[in-house]
Amino acid sequence: MKRLAIVAGLSLSLSLSLPVGEAQADEAGDAARDAFIRDQRNHMTVLGAYALGSVAAGVPMLTSDRSEIRAAGLQNLAWGAVDGVIALVALGATNNLKDERNTAAHWADERSTSRRIFAINAGLDVLYVATGALLLALGKTEWLRGTGAGVLVQGGFLLAFDTAGAFVMAPR
Repeated sequence: MKRLAIVAGLSLSLSLSLPVGEAQADEAGDAARDAFIRDQRNHMTVLGAYALGSVAAGVPMLTSDRSEIRAAGLQNLAWGAVDGVIALVALGATNNLKDERNTAAHWADERSTSRRIFAINAGLDVLYVATGALLLALGKTEWLRGTGAGVLVQGGFLLAFDTAGAFVMAPR
């Protein structure tokens, strides 16, 4: 009889602890989701702010008498517009995640995927920086040198941004 009471007590204890374990998994998943959203939102807000700054800096540069400055201004406008669209799309997609329920492991995978994307982009950014530096140093016209300067600045920012993103999105 004593054994039966112990077995019944263990069974009751296990059955009561299962929903608590599931609730803890949901809470861990929700916390991981919220951290992912926060980090993604913060990072894309930085990109959006930089995009606005690039456009704002590029507009007056287009009115310069020097073609070098106009070329760099055009790069600011073009890269700023693209970065702005990327930031807006990413922020919209991130906002759609707020009601998604998943495990902490799922959100760790999402972080890992984001980290890989940022790392690949950082590799591409090195190419942008190198291209900009070559155009700036070897360009035969003011326009090419100005384009090089613009690409160098934009690529440099993106290299720092994507490298930081790879660290920010490291799985926790």
